[in-house]
Amino acid sequence: MRISHKHKFIFIAVPKTASFTIRKCLNPHSDIALKIIHGGKAHAKIHEVRDEYFKNEESKFTNYFKFAFVRNPWDRQVSRFHYHFKDHPEKSFKECFMDSFTAPTIQSDWLTINEEYCVDFIGRFENLQEDFNIACDKIGIPRQKLPHLNKSNHKHYTEYYNDETREIVAQKYARDIEYFGYKFGE
Repeated sequence: MRISHKHKFIFIAVPKTASFTIRKCLNPHSDIALKIIHGGKAHAKIHEVRDEYFKNEESKFTNYFKFAFVRNPWDRQVSRFHYHFKDHPEKSFKECFMDSFTAPTIQSDWLTINEEYCVDFIGRFENLQEDFNIACDKIGIPRQKLPHLNKSNHKHYTEYYNDETREIVAQKYARDIEYFGYKFGE
């Protein structure tokens, strides 16, 4: 999470949505960088840390421009696979997915407090530069070309799925798919 009192913004960094790149670009304009541990048991701390900050700083929270980015859940799963298993090329997507691969958290969980959305703008990974430009305009910082950091080289995400794994993602991320309007193959 990045916070700027000067520019009155709060950026909520959802994992595997170019959040590392966006945080790097926002760092010079940020006053506070809250580190929220995610993954495994530690992930539960995201709501605790964010909610506690917002509770203590409620007036700032309601007056600041809050934004985040989301990504197609099927594509996000493939990105996470390549990130976590890049040093184990012998493992197939299906093998990791079905046996030991822990799916990333539901994106809407990062963007809600008490099941209510708490952001003013949700950009899309699929429109990353254009949506980042919108956020820059809203918070009053110069637009900048986003570098492509943490890039993994892989085939189009649709090539990793069979009917079974595609349906598992559809069920696990049904809320994200419905709310953000994602479809497989788009």
